[in-house]
Amino acid sequence: MNLDQMLEKYSKVPDPYIDPQKISIVASAAREAFLSQEEKRVLSYGGFLRVQLKVLQKKWWIFQLFLLAGVWLIYPLMDDFLYGRRSLGIAATLFIILIIPEMWKNRSGNTLEIEGAAFYSLREIYAARILLFAIADVLMITVFMAAAPFYMSLGMADLLIQFLLPMTITACICFGFLCSPGLFGQSAAVGMSLIWSVIWWFIVLNENIYQAISFPLWVGIFCAATALLGTFVFRLIGSFGRIWEVNLGGTESK
Repeated sequence: MNLDQMLEKYSKVPDPYIDPQKISIVASAAREAFLSQEEKRVLSYGGFLRVQLKVLQKKWWIFQLFLLAGVWLIYPLMDDFLYGRRSLGIAATLFIILIIPEMWKNRSGNTLEIEGAAFYSLREIYAARILLFAIADVLMITVFMAAAPFYMSLGMADLLIQFLLPMTITACICFGFLCSPGLFGQSAAVGMSLIWSVIWWFIVLNENIYQAISFPLWVGIFCAATALLGTFVFRLIGSFGRIWEVNLGGTESK
């Protein structure tokens, strides 16, 4: 039997009947089995937070602790109590600047595209990172403010104006730059924070300007800064689904 005869014989063999419904059932069962097995391997959100905690560089928290401890040690030694109290804003600004390297780590390391392909999205990664920093910083600030009235003779009104207000505005500056579409780096955020620190120093050391602002106005400014900070944080978390598609030059990546 030559090749032509073999091909002719093969062409007469009827095609097997394929039932599309049964194929769909088999494919659906295979998909369900695959997803069921993968769900057992997916990292829980608690485990994901623990992984993020391990990834974070703890040295920035240590630096923040040293900064607050330094304020505790140096503040009672200041001869001019009034101007020493009004200089707390410098420490508050530095407290926030210390979190900038960790917040910018994805951009500076060019890992946004890699993290964008992970199971947990960039939005969830940054939400976890911000949550961990918020827990640690709130804990440190709470201890600092609880001890300040006794050890540093500072009232809550002074702490609000001299420490929390400049710290919140500095955080607004940092997260505002972080929300930008790749046009500004961490150096710009640090530079603008330092400029704000100088402006704050000028305001609090100028008695005429300082006394012209009443306490309710200070509280209003603090509330507005807190609301703006919350807006920037939510905007940051919501924007990381697309922000990695823009490079540092501001053009879209292909």
